Amino acid sequence: MPLNNEQTSSGGTSTQFDVNELVRALLEQNRLREQQMDAILSKLMENKSEVPVTTTMLPTIMQTIPKFNGESGDTDVASEWLNALNTASVLNKWPDECTLEAGRSQLEGAAKQWYLSHMDQLDTVSKFTAAFKAMFTSRESVTETWKKMSERVQQRDETVFAYFHEKVRMCRRLQLNAAETKKMICIGLHSREMSTALLSNGHVDEAELLTDIRTYMEVEANRSERFSSVVTHKKRNISSGSVRKVSDTSRKDDDDVSTKVNTLRREKEGPRCYNCQLYGHIARDCTQPQKPMHCKKCDKSGHTIKYCKANIPEVNVVCTQTKGQVMCYIKEVRINEHDKPIKGLIDTGSAYSILRKSIAVRYGLHVEPKRVSMLVYGNTQSVESCGETWATISIDQVSEKIPLIVVDDRMQNYDVIIGRTFTECNEVTFIKTNEQLLFAYGMRFPYHDDDIPPRDPQVYDARIIQSIEKLPANSAKLVEVLAGDQQMEVMIINDSIKEVELQHGAKVGTIRVNNKTPQISDDDVVEQITAEKVNMGPMLTETEICALLELLNSYRMCFAFNLKELGCTDVIQMDIVDTGQPVVGRPYRASATERETISRIVKEWKDVGIVTETNSPYASPVLLVTKKDGDARLVVDYRKLNSQTVRKVFPTPNLDDHLESLYGAKLFTTLDLASGYLQVPLTETAKEKTAFVTPSESGQFERMVFGLINAPYEFSRLMQRIMSPLRDKVAMWYLDDILIPSTTSDDMFKRLKQVLEVLKEAKLTLKLSKCYFAYPEVAYLGYMLSADGVRPGEQKVQAIQQYPRPRNKHEVRRFFGLCGFFRRFIPRYSDIARPISELLKDKVPYMWTTLQEVAFQTMRVKLVSRPVLQLYNPTAHTEVHCDASSDGLSGMLLQRNGDGDNQLHLVHAVSKKTTPEERNYHSSKLELMAVVWSLNKLRHYLIGIKFLIITDCQAIVHLNTQKTVNPQVERVNSTLVPVMQSAMGSDRTWDRHISDVECHLNNAYNKTIGDTPFHVLFGYYPSFRDGVLHHVTKVDEWDSTAEIQSKIRERITKEHQMWKQRYDSRHVKPMQYSIGEVVFIRKPPDATGESTKLQFKYRGPLVITDVLPNDTYRVSALRTEAGKRYATVVHVSHIKGYHLPDNEEPFDGNKDNEQEDVPTAVNEEVEQTESVKIHSKRERKAPVWHASYKM
Repeated sequence: MPLNNEQTSSGGTSTQFDVNELVRALLEQNRLREQQMDAILSKLMENKSEVPVTTTMLPTIMQTIPKFNGESGDTDVASEWLNALNTASVLNKWPDECTLEAGRSQLEGAAKQWYLSHMDQLDTVSKFTAAFKAMFTSRESVTETWKKMSERVQQRDETVFAYFHEKVRMCRRLQLNAAETKKMICIGLHSREMSTALLSNGHVDEAELLTDIRTYMEVEANRSERFSSVVTHKKRNISSGSVRKVSDTSRKDDDDVSTKVNTLRREKEGPRCYNCQLYGHIARDCTQPQKPMHCKKCDKSGHTIKYCKANIPEVNVVCTQTKGQVMCYIKEVRINEHDKPIKGLIDTGSAYSILRKSIAVRYGLHVEPKRVSMLVYGNTQSVESCGETWATISIDQVSEKIPLIVVDDRMQNYDVIIGRTFTECNEVTFIKTNEQLLFAYGMRFPYHDDDIPPRDPQVYDARIIQSIEKLPANSAKLVEVLAGDQQMEVMIINDSIKEVELQHGAKVGTIRVNNKTPQISDDDVVEQITAEKVNMGPMLTETEICALLELLNSYRMCFAFNLKELGCTDVIQMDIVDTGQPVVGRPYRASATERETISRIVKEWKDVGIVTETNSPYASPVLLVTKKDGDARLVVDYRKLNSQTVRKVFPTPNLDDHLESLYGAKLFTTLDLASGYLQVPLTETAKEKTAFVTPSESGQFERMVFGLINAPYEFSRLMQRIMSPLRDKVAMWYLDDILIPSTTSDDMFKRLKQVLEVLKEAKLTLKLSKCYFAYPEVAYLGYMLSADGVRPGEQKVQAIQQYPRPRNKHEVRRFFGLCGFFRRFIPRYSDIARPISELLKDKVPYMWTTLQEVAFQTMRVKLVSRPVLQLYNPTAHTEVHCDASSDGLSGMLLQRNGDGDNQLHLVHAVSKKTTPEERNYHSSKLELMAVVWSLNKLRHYLIGIKFLIITDCQAIVHLNTQKTVNPQVERVNSTLVPVMQSAMGSDRTWDRHISDVECHLNNAYNKTIGDTPFHVLFGYYPSFRDGVLHHVTKVDEWDSTAEIQSKIRERITKEHQMWKQRYDSRHVKPMQYSIGEVVFIRKPPDATGESTKLQFKYRGPLVITDVLPNDTYRVSALRTEAGKRYATVVHVSHIKGYHLPDNEEPFDGNKDNEQEDVPTAVNEEVEQTESVKIHSKRERKAPVWHASYKM
């Protein structure tokens, strides 16, 4: 700043200063500055009485440490308090005494009592810290930490930033990555729009996510300030005076804003610089470095919006609604029935439906050149189109072919804007509710007429009651006024800088009193059923959809959307009969969040009358369990009550009976009752026995509740009573799940109406969100039902696929419980699962080997492939295929469709393991037992129909041709032979399968060698394209065949020794004979046509002429028998030695050898044993006539 004009020269010449003049100027400037300061001080002294004095006190260091009582039990609170104490101690360099005193002064309640009781022991900070952590902190489990983190959501009055930082801290404790942290933060956000906006962007870390949140909040704040004057015009009857008053108020508000801005500028002593953000100068005169120019339109540096090259006509959107209300106008739009929808904005004020150019290219739409100029709100420039196309637009249940104007992608933020070309199509109706915009054909509006009286406003003058009312400058005060005959208080604001006095009777304004308009309760308005709320099959036409909605709305009382609409039947009442001894239990401990949830649920039940207050001597504790969708469910622990309750028995429906009645059905409808148990009332004596106690209150149930031991039987009795006329003819049910099979849509409507009529009479209600109408495939009781058959449900299959390898017997039982539910789908299930089931034996140690792994993977592969069982048809050709082995029995029920398909389809498969005794049966007997057992298991399918039994044992078919058979086999065979057929007899192509049999035998596991022959020979396991993969080669390395064969030789040697030892221990040493001994040999009976009981069982005497290997002998007759030929080589087991009786007479050579000298027939096994005993104790003697025999 120049000192004076004379000291400045121009024209490029240098300026000379006189030293004396310079000193004089500086002194003069200092004098003027002192005068200005004196003037300012004098002015401040004069206004001292008007300016309020504010005293500011710095917080003490102790205020940095919060109070701690230790009563919440929260580990985080205790840790944060201890960290605050340690931080203050370190920053201020406190000694231990000061730190302990600071901590003691900030303790209160239970924590203070703890410190006083241990004060003598806590003489150092380290001891205090260790004792404090041991008492008030504990290592929280990951489950509890996750639960707290997932339950942490943004509160209604909480800022986004406070919620963000606390949620990030909780996620980092769980060591979640950035993507999972972002997901959990978005789940807990209160604003759905903010969550949607954040999920659409990619963020690397929490810092980028927080930056987007801050940007979103700034944009929302600016938009709210910008459009605060834009209001939604509601349908009201207002007077012109009211309109004029509103305009005056708006003008006054604008003046107030301008006044506040000017006042702010005066307080900050000058304008604001937009370069350095300081007051007192403007950006042109700023001495700070110039900030680079930044364009907010293209987000680039070097220019401003005015000179941006991307300047295009803007579409200014003025939003007159909140963010939540706007979301309902954003709908999923399908173009030309495409599977992938796009986001569209419903604009009922737009004359055109506008589509972005990129969307038209994506769907391959033909765009014809057409120029359309469109004017938009907030911009005087028009928007030019790129062309026009036609497409079928589908929104909700409405599909219409309409013209679409194609514009550049930069013209609009949404993929498509749906205008009046769609909304005004014939028969297209839409309705706007609080949070939904619904489209349908011929929609019925859920409104009814009601009379609202007109307003009758009464205006009164408000006058001061007191003699004098003084209003200080810039103040607000409650003043008593009189309006008509009513005395009231109103607030009067004095925004001037002078004090105002109001005299008695002064008019300060007018008061308008309106008649209160009667309010219509939401409970009086019945929520209608729309297409958006109904789960309906894709095969229904538009006409059928309208008919279905009309049917459901006509039985609207059969659906409950909340607890208030829940039905209560009057068909039965449940009673509880026990010993009469009251059951009392203490409430289970719960966290603060759980207690809040329990109280909320109990309050909801009490509000609708499901639970009432109680004075009962019974009290059972409650606990929270988690549902499949993650919500909390309150259950009562009635185990003590159930233990002394008299049980009732009532049959529950059988799933097999349901499946038998589904043949021919093409459409399936499933209905699910809404909280079915809570729709059954209790008797007065039973109500007090259901009393429960929570940590804060108690109550008793008025309805039947989950957990009571007789609840399933009572509910089955209710369903049997009301649904028995429709059983197997119209519908079938299992507890609260109802299944309605049908062949056509008309049949479905007819059956559905009958079921709804029954439920209406019984006063039962359904849960619409769990009902599925006219689907070609539905989930029912863990199965997927369709016209093609039955297959395992997706959730069950996924659980089997993800089930880990069992580590103990308990997990094996769990795996069998999961897979056993679908054993009907797997032929030879028990044979496949036998290696795993062997581990469940008591004396068998748990050892998971290759056998178990192969069985485990085989079972999973077979179920994950989701095999389909054909629905049972009693009129179709039926066959029962049976097979047996020493490991188990199996049977399959197969049928042909009869529609030109000769293929046999599986209907049901059964199997079982053989017992240790059954493993020793002969193969024929095992096969016969498989047939009998399969017929018993499939008896309910086979009674009353003709069927064929197929077996691979030809001997069973010819059992009736044998004269002497087992009586048990004979009795069974006489019954089964008419329906039995051998599979071996009808197939003439068996030779084609020899190579397959050979391949499978070579790759089958051998128990003796502990491996497969193929692996032993070649050193690797081959992979097959058919069948189950027992082994899969993952690497190219082969095992050494020499090592494998060496190990197998050892196994074979050990196995041979084991079997030899077992044989020797059980085998009786055979009798030994020498040459020349006389013996008898076993003789087969002669076929004479008569009984063979009296025929001789042995032939002889014979003489041993030679001893052969393997316990065989050559014999020769003493005399030749003409016309007969006999075997001369016999085994020792068919020989019986001859010995001379003690009382034998001398041999008379003249007498013929009489037949009575030959032993009579005896039992084969007993006589052989007795013969061995006799021959081993005494010496054998040859008969007298043996001496005359010449060798």
